[in-house]
Amino acid sequence: MNVQQFENDLSSKLLESELDDQLGFKEAIGVHSYPTLMLEVNGIFTAVELDYHSTEATLKSIREVLVNNAPAA
Repeated sequence: MNVQQFENDLSSKLLESELDDQLGFKEAIGVHSYPTLMLEVNGIFTAVELDYHSTEATLKSIREVLVNNAPAA
């Protein structure tokens, strides 16, 4: 790893700007903790339940978000 390049990048205005943009985005979509899994359906961002012991709970949450945000037929 090029330590000097890393230090330069870490203190760059570009990185600071990107971080500010990301922090603004997370606030705009309602993210208040880390990690957060968000699913966007039809322009609506919804938090998805994370279960680190069972993928089924997370998949169930994803299915519910998809059903609840599906366009009307």
